[in-house]
Amino acid sequence: MYVNLFIANKAEINLKHGLVNIEQKTGYPWNGKVNLSVSTEKPLKFTMKIRIPAWVQNEIPGGLYHYTNAPGKSYQVKLNGKTIKGDLKNGYLEITRTWKTGDQIELQFPMQVRTVEVDSQVKDDTGKFAVEYGPLVYCMEEADNPAWISPILLPKSSVVEWRPDLLGGINVIREKTNEGNCVLIPYYTWSNRGVGKMEVFYSK
Repeated sequence: MYVNLFIANKAEINLKHGLVNIEQKTGYPWNGKVNLSVSTEKPLKFTMKIRIPAWVQNEIPGGLYHYTNAPGKSYQVKLNGKTIKGDLKNGYLEITRTWKTGDQIELQFPMQVRTVEVDSQVKDDTGKFAVEYGPLVYCMEEADNPAWISPILLPKSSVVEWRPDLLGGINVIREKTNEGNCVLIPYYTWSNRGVGKMEVFYSK
């Protein structure tokens, strides 16, 4: 059984030897916490395969981009409150056991601001960097940055802030520079507040 998407939901799965219900609770992609609850008609042995995103493994698929700052803590997986390692195969963490009602899996993916560079063959963006937080790419939009001051992403000056009132509820990245303040928003949310400039890659 595969767990691919991290979004609050419930699923009823008819396996060969019985019925399994999985409930998922999460605030992803705004935080890295994912909780899975299992209930079964009777104890059932099967393998649950949970996708571990590439960004959690310090990878960007395709090879065209790469992270420039080191990752923080490794991801954690707990089964019924106890930390486990499991087997990571082809991007999926495999947990094989006899499952029963009440079993709980807790995932904690490390969320931090990451900087990204592109392959030197992409001439337009050579010498520049982009910004990610967790699985999301961020951008700078004129609506938040009338002075148009690009970020420099100093670890001590970058702050992630939850804004429930903005664009349906998002995390923003704020940074104080010598020239002023800079605000970044998730790339998918831009162009929802009128016409203005937007930028994803920034000069170093």
